[in-house]
This record gives sequence, structure tokens and C-alpha cells, in this order.
Amino acid sequence: MSFTTIQLDHDLLKLYLNIYPEMIKNGSPDYNSINGIFGNQARWYGLKQNEKLLAFCTIGILDDKVFLYNVGVDPNSRGRGFGSILLDCIVKKYGDKDIFLFVKKENRIAIKLYRKFNFEYIDNAFAPPIGELCFVRMKNII
Repeated sequence: MSFTTIQLDHDLLKLYLNIYPEMIKNGSPDYNSINGIFGNQARWYGLKQNEKLLAFCTIGILDDKVFLYNVGVDPNSRGRGFGSILLDCIVKKYGDKDIFLFVKKENRIAIKLYRKFNFEYIDNAFAPPIGELCFVRMKNII
């Protein structure tokens, strides 16, 4: 299994749109929304096994803050710890910085995973999208 930088290619886009179908606008992927506010500066990471993409995420960096978004695990590979492995790699790579993320309120599985990695709910740093919560993993609590 390998953790690596990946490109927004056909395989990633196919898996991404399977997990986030709302990113299809008028029959085509909405690339502006997929890369988020970081646009071409977004960094994509993936967890692969035998060249098969199992999980992915996007990182954006602003000053000394890291923003984790677009976290996804192949639906056929869920429940096998790949989300934990991916998040562990991200925390090891960026653990010297504060890591922020937004998560939907009802996504209890993801919230449980983030809490396992010492992310804590905050309500005063950033305004999350409607229906989402903001979590942070502070560099000084590790």
C-alpha cells in the first residue's frame, strides 16, 4: 500500500464523482468546486494498493494552516481502515501545522474518525458551509 501525491485524472475523477455526485453540474464535473477555493494550488493525495485508488483527499495550505477536504474512500473498500491510514499519513505529513476541516453534521462515521485523530469541534474560527461543522487538530495538542 502506498500514500502518494496524485493528479486529478480519470480514475480519481470517476471515484470522486461516485462519492460526491452533487459535483456534477449540467451533466459535467464542476472542476471549480472540486478543487475548492485553492484551485490549481490544491494538493491531491491518494492511498493506493496494486495501482487501485482506495482513498483520497485534498489539501490546501494558507499561511501556517492546512485545510483538509474532499476526503473519500472507495465505497467497495469502506470499513477496512483505509480512511484511518489516509488520515494518519496526512497527520504525519502536516502535524506541525493546525489542520482544519469541515464535515457534514450527520456524517457520524467521519466525525468519529476525526476525533480518533484528535480533531476537535470549534465554532469560532471559520464559517462552515450550511449543514457542516468545523473541526481542527491543533499542532500544540499533539
